Amino acid sequence: MGSSGQSIKEGLTNIDPYDFESLVSKIWEKHGWKTTVTSGAQDRGIDVIARQKEPIPLTVAIQAKAYNQNNKISSNNVRKYRTVYDQKDGVNAVAIATTSRFTDQAEKLAEDLDISLLDLDDITRLVASIDIMTFSSIVSPIDPDKYDLVDIPYPPSKDKCPECV
Repeated sequence: MGSSGQSIKEGLTNIDPYDFESLVSKIWEKHGWKTTVTSGAQDRGIDVIARQKEPIPLTVAIQAKAYNQNNKISSNNVRKYRTVYDQKDGVNAVAIATTSRFTDQAEKLAEDLDISLLDLDDITRLVASIDIMTFSSIVSPIDPDKYDLVDIPYPPSKDKCPECV
């Protein structure tokens, strides 16, 4: 992974949990989804709801976990979030996004339960596919309205996303 990917990973490993929820929401928005970040203590395991109308109407309930890399998400966590399908009407898919990793058992169970998993590497690639201003506005205390960040160069990635080509 290039230096830009490493910088993104470092930012993600230190991100505030609520900022991570917002970042996950922005990632889905940048890829064409309408999103809603749910309210803290009453979210019942759903941090972000992402909806798309085209080409097929879908609703994804997303659990965002800003964990330390040494705190892997276990199969018990995956089993717990399986109930999200039953908590909200119209949910077609459940995803767990984390700044950490998943245990092997969690990955196997998620496959059996039809839950999508996004670990630190997945989130890093997705963040790299959105513009630097979006990422900076979420993980940085710098107010983009106060500072001109538009002309700050962003190191190019070896693997450019389809939007960047």
